[in-house]
Amino acid sequence: MKRATRITTEVPCNLCKRSDADLVGTRDRRGRPLRTVLCRGCGLVFSDPRPKDAVNEAYYRERYRQEYKGFFTPRPLQAYRGVLGALDRVARIEHLLRPDAAVLDVGSGAG
Repeated sequence: MKRATRITTEVPCNLCKRSDADLVGTRDRRGRPLRTVLCRGCGLVFSDPRPKDAVNEAYYRERYRQEYKGFFTPRPLQAYRGVLGALDRVARIEHLLRPDAAVLDVGSGAG
């Protein structure tokens, strides 16, 4: 089994603020450079360095849907199903929340 490469991150972990991590990968799914690390403090996996906000905004505005979905605009039925799924997830946890609670959806995909 290959031993993980221990590194010092360029930005600290969002959860525990540590900067020591194991290198998980150096490329994204399309082979482009992207350093992915595993925090040695809490186990959070994240990109290091994180892409700049302007880079993320441009990517999601211009390329994301085409690269991951195969089209530029959402299909009405997919949008409708997405809304139904989101409402179902809210209904499942609603009884656990205070009326003024804020909720953070962590993860990728439909939230």
